[in-house]
Amino acid sequence: MPTESLSQPDKKVPDPLGFFQVVHGKFQEAERNAGGPLDVFCEMAGYKIRLRFAGPALVPFILPALEHLIAAPCSAPALTICLWDSVSTQTRMPPPPWSESDYTPLRGIDHYTDDHTYTAFNLLTDILSLLDTRRNLAIYWIRDASQVPYFESGAPLLTILHWWMGNRQRQLIHAGAVGSAEGGVLVVGKSGSGKSSTCLLCLDSPLLYVGDDYCLITTKSAPHVHSIYSSGKIDAKDIGRFPFLAPALSNADHLDCEKALYLLHPHFAGKISTGFPIRAILLPRVTGRRETRLKKISAPASLLALAPSTIFQLPGAEHEVFKGLGEMVRQVPSFVLELGINLAEISATISRLVTSLNE
Repeated sequence: MPTESLSQPDKKVPDPLGFFQVVHGKFQEAERNAGGPLDVFCEMAGYKIRLRFAGPALVPFILPALEHLIAAPCSAPALTICLWDSVSTQTRMPPPPWSESDYTPLRGIDHYTDDHTYTAFNLLTDILSLLDTRRNLAIYWIRDASQVPYFESGAPLLTILHWWMGNRQRQLIHAGAVGSAEGGVLVVGKSGSGKSSTCLLCLDSPLLYVGDDYCLITTKSAPHVHSIYSSGKIDAKDIGRFPFLAPALSNADHLDCEKALYLLHPHFAGKISTGFPIRAILLPRVTGRRETRLKKISAPASLLALAPSTIFQLPGAEHEVFKGLGEMVRQVPSFVLELGINLAEISATISRLVTSLNE
């Protein structure tokens, strides 16, 4: 059984494309060892993406959060992502040609990212992500599929999608979104702000759900939000406040050490939207009061809430990210959503705002 680790360096002259080609060759070996590829197609933000699995081991850990985007096969996908693990395919990953001193604060690897080739290794999850923009080809590797963390299953392929979509005027952001087919709101804020809870509450209302934690936005013309994941997370201690979500709870046996992860498709298939125009930005704030209220704030205040968490969580192109977010907050109004303890009033307040902004 393979036991390799990307923490053991084999230092060489940096060659990002050369390393990509070596790893892609190992993926092709893994495909053969697994008996051939398993292809699944998704349509995300207007692009067809092929997920090419080397065998079935990673499928249950990657696909559930993307099921709402599954599309018919096509002969020329815009992006192909090759996914494999070493254990199930009995295919060893070669030693990394970098040392631990090469890791950047945002999980990139110095000298192994250039204008066309992107490389990142997440030291927390032991997941390697690679992208060759010339061939629109990406690679996702973990040593053992069974070790994919629950939070990765809730938001898989994040780094690759961030890189690739960023080159196509689609910015991946740390935010949720709810609304209607005519338009809706981004819900932004750091962990503990009430962002995820606010979005998930809207599944028990007439509002549609795009996501609770990560979305794609376009900002060049009228701002638009696109769904990536049909998942949601809340603190385990809060699940009693969301009884309507119980059928979608995926990790009930691990709530002593994990957040509650809800995989919403197909349980809420009719409530999940692939996207809509952005009419406003909401910053939830827990108040302890009974009533929920809206208070308008400035574009700079909104940007300060949105940009740092997006830039911190997603490696690369920080200047372009900040510029794109700045363009968006100048185009739509922003509000603090002062959360009351009457949960039904939270979604009702958002619904009234969405209705008024869509008129």
